Amino acid sequence: MTNKYLARLKPKGELTELPKDPSVSFVSDPGGALEKIESSPLPEDCVGALIYTESGAPYLPWGPYINPEKLSRWQRELFEIVDELAKLEGWKPDDYDHTVMCIERQPISTLKPDLAYFTARLSAARDEAASREAINKRSWRFDR
Repeated sequence: MTNKYLARLKPKGELTELPKDPSVSFVSDPGGALEKIESSPLPEDCVGALIYTESGAPYLPWGPYINPEKLSRWQRELFEIVDELAKLEGWKPDDYDHTVMCIERQPISTLKPDLAYFTARLSAARDEAASREAINKRSWRFDR
């Protein structure tokens, strides 16, 4: 038995169509059918996409290919960012361990959003640490 999704793919970027009775449909109006959308030719980055028969819209039922090296690099970047952030914010060891475990086990789809989120938090934490350090340098202490 062949995979029904793989069977729809054709080599060399030829467009494929779904069967008339798809196993998954979209909910739209009470009738459940979407209007057929007349559109211009597909952009180059959509060539090879599956075409939804009811709307004519292209879709990709898979994510972009990510090789293991890129995945490891993203995980390493995220770990380094979280590590520095944990030091700056003074995370509890349990929170740090849990976050690192989540980085190792998280789905690929959440890596890029997590990189963006933790990079923004790290930037804010660095700015806060720099302002605290500047205040500490300007203030003098009277020690006896």
